[in-house]
Amino acid sequence: MHVQVTIAGDVNGDRVVDVFDLSMVGQSYGLFSWMAGYNPSADITEDGLVDARDLAIVTVHYGETDP
Repeated sequence: MHVQVTIAGDVNGDRVVDVFDLSMVGQSYGLFSWMAGYNPSADITEDGLVDARDLAIVTVHYGETDP
């Protein structure tokens, strides 16, 4: 298993919270972990559902970068 540590909201692991992270959350929005299309990386809160809480984390940290 590969674990990548980065900043909150950086869904794709590129060390920048941007439109690509928003897109990834959007693509899995409303999906539970047992549903097709669910992306565990987009489930930032790790509660088995990609929802408004995950989207809020990306939104709050939007524009941040990890040096």
